[in-house]
Amino acid sequence: MYELTVVRGGPTLKESATPSEVQPVLVNRLSPGRVLLPARNATMMQFASMLQRSVLDRHVLHKTGLSGKYDFDLEWTPDETQFGGLLPPAPATENAKPDLFAALQQQLGLRLQALNGLVDVIVIDRAERP
Repeated sequence: MYELTVVRGGPTLKESATPSEVQPVLVNRLSPGRVLLPARNATMMQFASMLQRSVLDRHVLHKTGLSGKYDFDLEWTPDETQFGGLLPPAPATENAKPDLFAALQQQLGLRLQALNGLVDVIVIDRAERP
């Protein structure tokens, strides 16, 4: 699993000025060798959940301690472990974006750290027609 935390210098996130009743926006925009994630009015719990659900291959635990709603843009170069390995390899360019882990630290002041832990799972042994 991964643990999402704040780096030592603190986060560089901007609090959202959007009213709290407005739905959050967390949409990945994919292009060859580049992912842009504009987030608006999003909590860190929603961000961690989105990372777990669509980007990474492991559970993501929200351990930032941040409870507000934030606006940010995150841009990175994906690798073969992200998005189920379905993205084509990134072309080599001079202006390549950092990987997800470096981008989180540089752009948001957050850290995504791999660790071992227990995860709840459901196992279906058998299914029958009623």
